[in-house]
Amino acid sequence: MRSVGVDAQPIAGRGCDASAQTYTELLSVGTDARALPVPWLSPPDVPTQDLATAMVDIIAARLDAPPDVISQELCARFPRHSLSQNQTLQLAVDFGVDLSAQMAQRLLDCMAHHYGPLTHVEPSAIVAFLADQLSEWTRRPSLIRHGEATKLISPAPLNCRTVIELLLSSVH
Repeated sequence: MRSVGVDAQPIAGRGCDASAQTYTELLSVGTDARALPVPWLSPPDVPTQDLATAMVDIIAARLDAPPDVISQELCARFPRHSLSQNQTLQLAVDFGVDLSAQMAQRLLDCMAHHYGPLTHVEPSAIVAFLADQLSEWTRRPSLIRHGEATKLISPAPLNCRTVIELLLSSVH
């Protein structure tokens, strides 16, 4: 409880006396004894690279699977997750599926722009172009989390000729 008061000063020139009244204001402060809600999102206890590797395996095995099926299989591979960690994984899978689709579309658009005006293009040139573009993605430095980061490829440039030979030998 607090009391608020105002001192009055006479109003000059009117010959009257004004005074302020004192009033009391009751304030109530309540508390909630319930436990705090669990966070809606929380990071899983699995290293990001392990999740990414598992997600790539799942997507490669089921190219037509929607994101919710992918996230269910991902959660099944790492079953010790809480509800908030599963929600985080669902958002990560949604983002990853959309990101990979956008990157693939950008690669196809870039290839069409690069080779579209040409009337005849050797398949080896297209494969070399695609290998070069994809190798850019693997050369991106990764964050070091949960120990030493695993490199997807060696720091040396990708040998496009070897990739082209392997791809062309599998086509013929």
